[in-house]
Amino acid sequence: MTTKRFKGKTCAYCGEPNIATTGDHVFARGFLLVRRRANLPEVPACDSCNGEKSRLETYLMQIMPLGANHTEARETCNELMPKRARHPANKVLRQILDGPGSPVRLYDETGQVHERIPVYVDADKIQNWCGLVARGLAFHHWGVVTPEYLVETIPLTAETEANILNFAQRLKGGEYVERDVGGGAFVYRGFKCADGEAASMWIIYLYGRMPIGGDPTASPACAASWGVFITPKNRAPITVATAL
Repeated sequence: MTTKRFKGKTCAYCGEPNIATTGDHVFARGFLLVRRRANLPEVPACDSCNGEKSRLETYLMQIMPLGANHTEARETCNELMPKRARHPANKVLRQILDGPGSPVRLYDETGQVHERIPVYVDADKIQNWCGLVARGLAFHHWGVVTPEYLVETIPLTAETEANILNFAQRLKGGEYVERDVGGGAFVYRGFKCADGEAASMWIIYLYGRMPIGGDPTASPACAASWGVFITPKNRAPITVATAL
C-alpha cells in the first residue's frame, strides 16, 4: 500500500527519519471483516519494516482467526478462512485443517473450563508482531518513536494483567489510551510515562481475549492478553515476576 502523505516521514517502527515510503495499517486489514476495515490506525513505514511486519501478518492470518473468541468470531472465520484454506501458498493453514489435534481442557480468565482443539503458533512470530503493533500505536497516538528502546512482549494471565492495571492506574501524570478495533477483533490499552519519557506499556487483546497458552499437557492455565513494554535499554528487563 502506497500513501503519499507518509512518504519521507519517520518510520514508526525503526524510528529512522525521512525513510518512510508508505503507510501501514497497525492492524492489517486482512485480520478483519471487510465491513470492519474503515478508519484503522495507520502510520508511516519504511520498506524494510513494512516487509518484516507483512511477513509476520501473512503467517498469523492463517492461524489467529481460527482462535477468535469475540462476538463476530464465527462470521470472521466464515468470511476470511475458506479462501485462504484453498490458496496453495498457505501451507500452515492447510496442515491445521487437514490434521486437527486432540481436544484439550483449558481454563479461561474466569476459571471456567473449556474444551478446545489447540492450534500451535510460532511464539516468536506473535511476540514480534505484538511488539511492532505497540510501536505503531505509540507513534499513532503520541508521535513517539523509540529506536533505542527495548521492546518486550509477554502473555498475561488474568491475575498478572489485573496487577499491572492496578499499578498503571496509580501512576501520575502519564497518558492513557483505550480503543476497540474491528468490532472487538482487537482491543488495546496504552500507558505512556510522564515527564517527557517515551517509554510506554500496552495490553493487547486479540480476537476477544483469545486463549493463549504453552504446552497444554504441561499447564491448563491460559493467558488472555499480551503485555508489551517499551523501555530504555539500560533498565532491568520486564518479566512476569517483575510485572507483578
